[in-house]
Formats: sequence, C-alpha cells, structure tokens
Amino acid sequence: MPISRPLLVLESLSLSCALVLTLTGCPQTITTEQERAAAAKEAKKIAANDDRVVADSGDLYAVRPNRPASPSRSRHDSEEKAPGSGTPDETNGVCRLFAPEHPNPLCCDVDFGFDVETVQRVCGERMYMGESFHATCGYHFFKPPAGDMTYYRLSYALGDSVEFAAGEHDERMRVQQGAPASFKSTPVPGAPGALWSSHEGINWAFLPGWSRVRQLSWRDSGCPNEKVAEIIKQLAEAPEVPSGLTRAGMIPKMRTAEELALAQQQAARAANMPTPVDGPDPR
Repeated sequence: MPISRPLLVLESLSLSCALVLTLTGCPQTITTEQERAAAAKEAKKIAANDDRVVADSGDLYAVRPNRPASPSRSRHDSEEKAPGSGTPDETNGVCRLFAPEHPNPLCCDVDFGFDVETVQRVCGERMYMGESFHATCGYHFFKPPAGDMTYYRLSYALGDSVEFAAGEHDERMRVQQGAPASFKSTPVPGAPGALWSSHEGINWAFLPGWSRVRQLSWRDSGCPNEKVAEIIKQLAEAPEVPSGLTRAGMIPKMRTAEELALAQQQAARAANMPTPVDGPDPR
C-alpha cells in the first residue's frame, strides 16, 4: 500500500482548510513536497489546540458538527475516572466498556458489523478489552505477553460510494496533509470493492456492502495487513444492521441476515404490545 507522511484525519473539508490555511485562506495551491510537509505540520500543530478536533491513540479526528465529541479530561473539572477508563467494565449492562485513557468513556451507539471473534481468529491471541466512542467507535485489544494495546476504529465516511469516499480521503492527504502526489488508495486483496491506504504505520480502509460507506482505521502493530484484509472482508460481507436495532450482546459480533430479521421481528412485536392497564385487585 502507498506510504506517506503522518496526517491529520479530517472529515470536514471546510474544517481542514481552516486548520491548515488559517492565515492564508482556502483554497491554496500546494505544489512541492516541502510545502505539503509544512502544511501537514502546521495543521497538526493548530489542531492540537483546537476544540473542534479530538485526539485518540496518536491520531486526530474532526468532531462531527451534528454530534458532540466524547467527554475528555479537559472538559471535566474532576480528575475522577468513570467505569471503563483504563480498565474493562461491564456494569453498564450494554457493552464491555474500555478506553485506555479517556476519563468518561461511552458505549458505541452504532453497530458497524464488527466481529471480535474474527480479529482473534485471524490475528492470533488477542484479549478483547472493550469498546468506546470518541469521535469514532474504537475496539481495543491486548496482545500478551508483551502488553501491546491495539485498536480498530470504525465510522461512517463522507460520500455515497467507496470510490468517492476514498478519493476525498486521498485528495485531503495529497493537497492538505503533505502526502506525495502519487498517493492513492488501492484495492484490498480478497475483499472486492474495498479500498485501503497507509502512511507510517496508520492505515485506512473504505468498506462496501452497506447503504453508507464505512471507514476502518488501525495501526500496523495491531495485525499484519494481509490478516487485516480478512477483517475487511468480514466487514464488507456483514449484513447491514438496521438503525435502532438492539445490540446482540456486550461483545461485538456479526449477525447473520436471519438473526437480524428475527431481531427486527421481535423489536416490532415489542413496539406493538399494548401498555399494561392496572385492573382491580384480584384479592
């Protein structure tokens, strides 16, 4: 896969321009590798102190305008950590909650079709620590005995097709983030329709198969990319989960089309059940 310089991941073009070209306006032509590198460095410097951007696991993400960022230490007066911060926790009854450092982690509110068992099968021994939402949905794993912590992050991408979403991603990298002019997402082996890219240890994939394009990101240290291609294949083939459907359990698991249909039927029956009316005391 193509390799480029480190970049700031941004989901909003206008926000990207504001961060990279604060003093010079937007758009601006960047024609040399030196200018691209300088623009990337300046973007990351500005973003580090910008409340519209959140940092997670060494990566930076734009805060979506229509949903708040997950709580962070800078937004809390107390240093006290909530359940799931630094240690897996299931007392919420919804998910195995875990964030390495965030003081107030939240369960993910979208089922992206992620399957923990697939990661454990293709990547070798991995302990699933838990999930948390912070601009994107993160799934965290621990690799014994060395103690390496790895993650996979999923979100919806901008654009109606994988090609458009990947193309926008590639353009931001080339024009605004210091990537070489030759940078381009390429097909994922064994996962028809999926495209991926990489730069200095951070990777992205754009996934087909659903009505909305999903974006996966991960680090090289998490699993060899030839193995991650199997994870991408599983995600691409996973049936789309209807919005609002109840989770299958605390541990993310891909459900079959039959299981999703049954869950929808159960949800519909529950929604149509009459509200109990208090009657006379049978005694």
